[in-house]
Amino acid sequence: MAPLHRTTMLIWSLFLAIFFLNNVNAQDPQHTVSYFENLPARLFFFDDQPSLLYHDVVEGDVHVSHDEGKTWNRADDIPRGKAAMLIEHPFDSTYASVSF
Repeated sequence: MAPLHRTTMLIWSLFLAIFFLNNVNAQDPQHTVSYFENLPARLFFFDDQPSLLYHDVVEGDVHVSHDEGKTWNRADDIPRGKAAMLIEHPFDSTYASVSF
């Protein structure tokens, strides 16, 4: 390739790279801090979902977040203090179960 062609290609490549990199508008990440009495025995993330589960073994509770962990609520359908294990489905990561 002739030197003029290489220089032209380099200039166009740099121009396009600068143009596209300057036009990328990244959002600032949002974060929150949540405090629990005990460390989690298990954090379970569902595939392609904003929901996740937190298992507190000491208290025997399961907490649910539907907004990627920003807010947490205790799972109402599980009796307080009765959750022994949080088990993910072995083949389908959209399911989880709790054993008493």
